[in-house]
Amino acid sequence: MVEQRGVWCLSVMVLLLLVVVEVNQATRPLPSTRHLSPARSLISTRPLTPATRPLPSTRHLPSTFPALEGVSWGGRVEGGLFTSWLAEYNRELELLRRRSAVALWASLVTPAPADHHVTTRLQHTQAALAGWQLRKVKEADTLQGLLLQLPVPLKEGEIQTQQEERHMLHLITRGPRYTHRQARILTTLVTEMRYIYSTVTLTHDNVTYRGEAEVNGVMRSSRDPALLLWAWEAWRDALGPPIRPLFTQTSRVSNAAAKRGGYRDMGEAWRAELELGEGVDVRSVVARVCDQLMPLYRLLHAHARHALQRHYGSQLVSSSGPLPAHLLGDLWGQDWSSLLDLIILDNPTHKPNPTHEINPTHESDNPTHEFNPNLPHKINPNLPHKINPTPTHKINPTHKSVNPNPTPIHEAANPTHKINPIHEFNPTQGTRRVQSGYGTTRAVVKEAERFFEGLGFPSLPGRVWTSSVLGRKGRGEAGTSCHPRALDMFTPGDYRLMLCLDGEVEKDNSLPIAYHELGHIHYFHSYSKQPAIFRDGANSALHETIGDTVQLAASTPVYNTEGGVVEIRRLLKVALKKLPLITFAAALETWRWAVLEGTVSEWEYNRAWWELRGSYQGVSPPTPRPNHTHFDPASKFHISDNTPYIRYLVAAVSQFQVHRGLCERTHGRPLPTPLHACPLAHSHAAGTTLRRVMSAGSSASWQWVMRELTGGATAILDVKPLLDYLDPLTNWLQHKALTDNLTLGW
Repeated sequence: MVEQRGVWCLSVMVLLLLVVVEVNQATRPLPSTRHLSPARSLISTRPLTPATRPLPSTRHLPSTFPALEGVSWGGRVEGGLFTSWLAEYNRELELLRRRSAVALWASLVTPAPADHHVTTRLQHTQAALAGWQLRKVKEADTLQGLLLQLPVPLKEGEIQTQQEERHMLHLITRGPRYTHRQARILTTLVTEMRYIYSTVTLTHDNVTYRGEAEVNGVMRSSRDPALLLWAWEAWRDALGPPIRPLFTQTSRVSNAAAKRGGYRDMGEAWRAELELGEGVDVRSVVARVCDQLMPLYRLLHAHARHALQRHYGSQLVSSSGPLPAHLLGDLWGQDWSSLLDLIILDNPTHKPNPTHEINPTHESDNPTHEFNPNLPHKINPNLPHKINPTPTHKINPTHKSVNPNPTPIHEAANPTHKINPIHEFNPTQGTRRVQSGYGTTRAVVKEAERFFEGLGFPSLPGRVWTSSVLGRKGRGEAGTSCHPRALDMFTPGDYRLMLCLDGEVEKDNSLPIAYHELGHIHYFHSYSKQPAIFRDGANSALHETIGDTVQLAASTPVYNTEGGVVEIRRLLKVALKKLPLITFAAALETWRWAVLEGTVSEWEYNRAWWELRGSYQGVSPPTPRPNHTHFDPASKFHISDNTPYIRYLVAAVSQFQVHRGLCERTHGRPLPTPLHACPLAHSHAAGTTLRRVMSAGSSASWQWVMRELTGGATAILDVKPLLDYLDPLTNWLQHKALTDNLTLGW
């Protein structure tokens, strides 16, 4: 009896010990998964397809949320607990993002420093969101650790379920991690920078210019070099000094949050968000894209320089140096499309305007800021082609790709050509101009919306028209930022535009802006039925790609009968918009990444900025811009708004890949026409394809979306479709460079 009692006591003790061990194992801190190998890391796993399976038991979630109930949790936690946690997460996230959007919109229509209540509300909502996210990230880290302990599933359905679970947790845990205090500080800094940027008012010769749109309107429309120099300098002098210390503080706060999230700095966190592919280095992608486009860009640069020198004279523009930044047709030198009529002359005997004043101090042949090849952030030297195109050289007359029978530039267009009255130039009528005013912006948006509807997209919800700011004469006229913006308010059917096209002189310049912003609105609407965690783009670049792809389709004539000068003008305008944008984005983000890494100090900001602008773009400042008094990067909104800009480079390249894919879905493969002549108007096949991938939101990876949109052709960033699209223009530029004996490089 005593022996049996002893055995029983021993059994009880062993059982208690096992219970204690089990409890300790279940509650001990779990290791970080960021540095695990790809085979075991949850952070690096992306799903191949969007989440589309219904949830059978959680009535509060949309039907597109993936099912999680059937997962075996190995005795650690019940599947229902994880499902409930996700349901709670999405409900709370939607509410917090709604409050944040309302506060942000209020700060945009009434710049926050002008209203203390607006400032306070925005700070509180952003800080509350950041604090909540930090708490949820810690909980998600624990759930990630639990998922790591699961056995490898054998059934196909279980594999897909586990991929979806990991992807949801990946979206929750990635990115910088702001504390409540850091979020308040960051909101204050960015709000102040945004206020400074949006309220700039310049006066010249008793004429007042309000904000970016009106000052950029001067840069686009004027050919007076003295006025252009004043606008270029005044804009930078008004923004640089006050924004510089705020930008420096913003970089420090952002870096601290990025390091808490496991990144070296904020630049790495921004690059990681793109997720262009497993192990893909965004820097290498940028270097490759610029390298592959550089031959065509140098041709375009040479023709722009030749046209500017012909118009302004050799004292302002040299025949072999960089381009003066104030003569390029916009505030930043990223869109040269207003130079179109200088490059393609209606009158071949055109001479420079003799009334133009020449700046005798301009030293375009000996620029102040020369590219320093020893900078740590220069282009990858292992690539076969260096970005810095020195020494300059004459074009090779034996170049094999020169078309032996190029289209003469003054050859009349086909008289039977039917010009699209909405989207095409008519060289016999000149450039259409629009009157300024509230009705004009609304009319341009409606015109762009009609093309979306022709592709099968639904009409915009009514609140887009009733709640948006469309022109300065709409809501919030007194101080509205009016930098183009689209906002998802996280309320059913509530999406808003901020769009002021009053300062845009040409309708052909305002329409692309409207297409771009409507692309955001339709993306919001397409994924609106997804849970809050998936209500975003596959990455930030895809959000920029959609509208620009539709705009590219809209610019193509319905009837493939254009030719001669009409075709060249259209393609040249595309090149003047896209190629400088790509090189500008590369320069801007390479500079900002170097700042965030600490390789460029505060007192080297401007020197590094103009060295990179010279290296990537062949652009120089018209007057010296010393470090201690100037901060020229502040002239760009995305610096003040603390918004990554490399997404625009990715979008500018990928939209041509998407355009080719949609054309092949509509017309078959191989295409019956050259890519630049492929019409997509009223193509429901193209619209259906777009809406299907857009509806997935961020439940699908960028690689999956690109495969779907390109017909499985590729999931990498590829410049070939862009080069194919511009091929007729390339031949024409090469022929003209030979004829005019142009020098390439700077």
